[in-house]
Amino acid sequence: MLPGIPELSLGQVLVRLGAALITVGVYGGVAALAARALGDRGPAHDGRLTVSPFSQLDLVGLFAAVFFRVTWPRPLAVDPKELKRPLRGASVLVLVSTASLIALAAVALVARPLALRLLAGSAGLALANLLSVTYEVAIATALFNLVPIPPLLGEVVVRAARPGRLADAWGRPSTRIAGTVAAAVLLASGAATPVFRTLWRVGRELLGF
Repeated sequence: MLPGIPELSLGQVLVRLGAALITVGVYGGVAALAARALGDRGPAHDGRLTVSPFSQLDLVGLFAAVFFRVTWPRPLAVDPKELKRPLRGASVLVLVSTASLIALAAVALVARPLALRLLAGSAGLALANLLSVTYEVAIATALFNLVPIPPLLGEVVVRAARPGRLADAWGRPSTRIAGTVAAAVLLASGAATPVFRTLWRVGRELLGF
């Protein structure tokens, strides 16, 4: 087995799937709403103005959540030229979406001890575990999606900053496939895992957990 790929129990797989669905629903929905607010009607036509994870789901991103506790939504059809002030708009879009995941992570971590108090026995433990993993997936996803390659959201900034041939190349299906492979290789190599673990630890310390 590759160094970055862990062996998981069925319970761990199910919890990570649940955390991924919550994370991708919030992230994809907020990104689409931000794009619409900034002037691009494309996400509305694509049915992305929702926090339903099933409208945002990317299958490779879902597998990444199971094995590496990081995910990404289905690529958002954002046209930077439609945004008010393309580069600034794209940057705001990415920052707002990232902030939504940081907020989700904080809520999940704060809600964890409440779940243990309000629900007795295995139900409380199960919900607390889901919240803990949602915190991890949200934090890792917020960081990883800043990488400016398709299918990650950070690529919108590249297309806004470099209109023309580079933007066209970045939007091609072949580039998205290559970017997905590159993201998968980075995760499977284990190179990103220490960074994620550091962020998870720092986040817990900042929130007093």
